[in-house]
Amino acid sequence: MIHDLLGAAGVLALCIASSRSYAAAHRRRDYASGDREPVASPRAFAAVYLWIRVSTPVVGLGAFLLAHPVWLVVTRSPTQQYLGLLIAALGFALFVRARHALGEHYSPCYDVHLPHAIVQTGPYRRVRHPVYTANLLLLGGIALATGSLWMVLDLAVLAAFYLRSAVLEERALRQEHPDYVGYMLRTGRFLPALWR
Repeated sequence: MIHDLLGAAGVLALCIASSRSYAAAHRRRDYASGDREPVASPRAFAAVYLWIRVSTPVVGLGAFLLAHPVWLVVTRSPTQQYLGLLIAALGFALFVRARHALGEHYSPCYDVHLPHAIVQTGPYRRVRHPVYTANLLLLGGIALATGSLWMVLDLAVLAAFYLRSAVLEERALRQEHPDYVGYMLRTGRFLPALWR
């Protein structure tokens, strides 16, 4: 019982921190002035992203606090819970660092606009899409902590949309910034390219 309460508190804290960070990131959208070109986003991505932002705390807290079959909890141990929350916390920390590195070049994943310059500092030295990686780690950690198949389904859907978004963004960035090709050769899409 104590593990369930600690897990629920952890999920709630991560969701609150994620929501506060999300709100802060969208307060001052520099691209809203219309001086940056939008990048085509996969259809329905905004709706999918909203669904995941709502379902994560609902399913996460429900799976921890209510022993009901609706949450589709397959397996869960205290070790699994703590490991999942640690992975989720690392994902959140990576998100904060990547968001900070982007600064004024940030735009949300479902409403991407071309930046004025290619950011190659912080996590962007090794990975082209660390914000996507961070969100996948965050959701994957919560999925592991809860043991819920609903969270695994959300993770799979988000990963598919992120992959498609990354391909579209990279195509647009190659056209806008010719030096982006060299950057792609030095970095990995979601994980560091250690062999390069």
